[in-house]
Amino acid sequence: MKFLPTSLFLIALMLLLPCSYADDIPATYPGKEWTIKTPTELGLDTSKLDEIAQRLRGRGCVIYKGYVVKTWGDQAEKGDWMSSSKPVISTMLFFAIQEGKIQSVNTPIREYGWNLLPKDQGMTFHHLANMISEYARPGQPGKAFAYNDFAINLYRLTLFDRVFKESAEKVANDPNRLGPLQFQDGLSFNKKVRTKASVRDFARLGWFWLNKGKWEDRRLLQEDFFEKYVKPHVPKDLPHTQKAGDNDYLEIGSYGGGSDHFTRFGPGIYGYNFWFNSMGRDHPDAITWPDAPLDAYMTVGAGGNSMVILPSQSIVVAAARADWGNPQPGKKSSAMNEVMRLACAAIPAPKHANAATVPKIYMMSGTNQKWQLCTFDFEGPQSTETSNNPNPFLDYRLQVLFRSPGGQTLSVPGFFAGDGQGGGAGKIWRVHFTPNEPGDWTFKVSFRQGPQIAIDLNPDAGQPAAFDGTAGQFSVKDRDSEAPGFFKWGRLQSADCHYFKFADGPYWLKGGADSPEDFLAYTGFQDTPRATHAYAPHSKDWRDGDPDWNDGAGKGIIGALNYLASEEVNSIYVMPMNIGGDGKNVWPYAGKIDPKGNPANDNLHFDIGKLREWDIVFNHAQQMGILVHFVLNEAEEPNKRELDDATLGVERKLYYRELIARFGHLLALQWNLCEEYNLNIELPPEMLKACAEYIHAVDPYDSPVTVHHAGGAIKAWKPFLGFPGFAVTSFQTRDVNAVEEWRALSKQAGHPQVIGMDEFFPDKANAENADRHRREYIWPIYLSGGQIEFILEDLLKTEDFRKYEPHWRMMRHARNFMQDNLPFWEMVPQDDRLHTKSVKGEVFALPGKVYAVYLPHWEPCRLNLNDSAGISYEMSWFNPRNGKFEGDKTIVSGGTDLELGTPPTEKAEDWVVLLKKK
Repeated sequence: MKFLPTSLFLIALMLLLPCSYADDIPATYPGKEWTIKTPTELGLDTSKLDEIAQRLRGRGCVIYKGYVVKTWGDQAEKGDWMSSSKPVISTMLFFAIQEGKIQSVNTPIREYGWNLLPKDQGMTFHHLANMISEYARPGQPGKAFAYNDFAINLYRLTLFDRVFKESAEKVANDPNRLGPLQFQDGLSFNKKVRTKASVRDFARLGWFWLNKGKWEDRRLLQEDFFEKYVKPHVPKDLPHTQKAGDNDYLEIGSYGGGSDHFTRFGPGIYGYNFWFNSMGRDHPDAITWPDAPLDAYMTVGAGGNSMVILPSQSIVVAAARADWGNPQPGKKSSAMNEVMRLACAAIPAPKHANAATVPKIYMMSGTNQKWQLCTFDFEGPQSTETSNNPNPFLDYRLQVLFRSPGGQTLSVPGFFAGDGQGGGAGKIWRVHFTPNEPGDWTFKVSFRQGPQIAIDLNPDAGQPAAFDGTAGQFSVKDRDSEAPGFFKWGRLQSADCHYFKFADGPYWLKGGADSPEDFLAYTGFQDTPRATHAYAPHSKDWRDGDPDWNDGAGKGIIGALNYLASEEVNSIYVMPMNIGGDGKNVWPYAGKIDPKGNPANDNLHFDIGKLREWDIVFNHAQQMGILVHFVLNEAEEPNKRELDDATLGVERKLYYRELIARFGHLLALQWNLCEEYNLNIELPPEMLKACAEYIHAVDPYDSPVTVHHAGGAIKAWKPFLGFPGFAVTSFQTRDVNAVEEWRALSKQAGHPQVIGMDEFFPDKANAENADRHRREYIWPIYLSGGQIEFILEDLLKTEDFRKYEPHWRMMRHARNFMQDNLPFWEMVPQDDRLHTKSVKGEVFALPGKVYAVYLPHWEPCRLNLNDSAGISYEMSWFNPRNGKFEGDKTIVSGGTDLELGTPPTEKAEDWVVLLKKK
């Protein structure tokens, strides 16, 4: 089976599961002494904890859920924690900010009396805490990373001597700071303010950090400090400092090492003196500790004085004078990684997981770039596409919250993917995601179970299941400006005008195919017993390297898309469910088929293999620059009643969610609630508004939503005037005046909409009417500010799109004229500027700058340019039949009713006159 090019790479081996029995064992805090429990009491693997102790040696302890579960060596012996003391300094910085002693982490330290060199005048606490200050180094603050103990000494002297103006011991043990932790053996500091503590007391600091500043029922530090600062803060692409000796011009001395010592590692994984599990400058393809949870972090001190913190596992491992080794980011063989692996392995599989082993997280992406598809697969409960109690589609809800480098959040729905390869049985749960920013993203997973939870918009509904709580990070490169189709431009979105625009690309004009509406009734798709389309004439349009499945099954439909793209058709009509409608041959559902070839009334289970094949086709459409126009319902009986008897109920909501989860990642798509809606069918306006609002609530990308009308366009759409849930119209009418009328009405209502003319029914395209359609629809609609989608004569029987090549050619000429010559998104229809004897022409204008005039038949005419006095225009004639400018350009002046003159040839034909300010 051949698919779109993708690469699969491991980004983490340990899933961030809450500990087993998490519901049974609430987290606790130590009093004057830790509570000790045996590993067996908490269901832990004693042998794995023993391995940790044997590996590290020295002295240490393991904390799980607030209990001591493993100790080795003298627990009361106090020692110097070396550089593991540095996060304690940063913790005191947070207290200083909370107490108003310092304005922010960005406060310059020059305010505290230091006679800094000119290059260091901008140095802040943030620079010092992140080893990017360049104090005693040749560079400027923030411009390079160096593990710098002269800078740390400046950091601690500024904070304790000049901000708190008290000893570190008094500052830290204050009853409003760390005093409530009740250090059993006492927390003290040496002359350099390096922490002196026993392992069991240093573990209290780890438990405090793991709980984000909370201790028992008291919040000592605001949680916001941990959300903002306990994560990497050294930019991933920051260079290393220049080679140079120490320049301690303040003569403050070192905290313990040089101004560039210990390690180059830091960019991408260091922040506020902690080390984090992410991809760094020097290991861009691997996380720091490959077998650790992605939320793992550490304190690292010389002499084997370090501590591991695993928030998602509720584990702290503290060990002094131990064999931690030096940081070796990305290496599975490192001692740090091995300790974390053993710590996670000590936790038994959770009660609700069916897998016998700890699941894995994978990320799939073709190029791992902005606007390119990323797919996250999670290993969860085993199920099948026909299972009940629980139903994997309805009774589980996978939602992933992605946070961008710029702070934007997107809550993306996921779906049950069977075995991940199209098979209907398995334990793969999948999320499709298209990132819209380059840089380092983070994510957090919500996976919950409960009756009908999939359609519940309450994020707290149901109960946590399997991999709920997973969090992680991944990096995204900037967009590829040479990528095919829409992937170079990004998502098509509303632009607060009458046109859509690509996020990183141009404004867009639709020129689409409205037929066949049963485009998905394709013989190459599995479980499509009533398929009527093979698109055999287009098999020759399939090319080597194109997607395919089952040794040629995809060639016809993929070839059809290739042909349409070659004619610059940029939209295709797709109906995912026409049960009881016109075609009765397309549905997304799994299960039994009745004698007539229809699914047996089960709208709660989905055909995983078929939907995967659909996704291959839709992704190829995007690669070829073709928008997917999803029409979700028909007006015909009984299709409109198929889902919840024509209401917004369980079936319809699940149908919407499943389509969004599987296909919402597409960069250019449109959700259309129903074809041929009118005021007389039993899908009333308020119900359709509710449907649109539900789709917007589920769709993280806010793709445009509309409803197609049958009957008088303006009358049918009046209930939606000003409704923000519809970004675009979908008119079925031959009345091109509806374009200008609805443009004006929607703008007056404060919600200017894109005007989609989606059928000229019953005036279907055929072999003889391309010229008439050019005159009566294509140019009048485009130069009125609308969009076009052709309904074809073959309708449900369309097999060969070449039959309509004259229509595609005429539409292409018009769109290319608009895109190449006009700022059409700024222009307005002003037909009253044109004075003719009998011809009704079109004028599209940006007054004083550019005018496009369409004459369906030439006759002498004048263009009112009385408001353009003093402006000269270059005038040219465009032939809409061959898509070329003809004749000589002339210079004309505004300020009068301009005689447009005669076209260069074929006076009896239609012409376009273009005037552009010279």
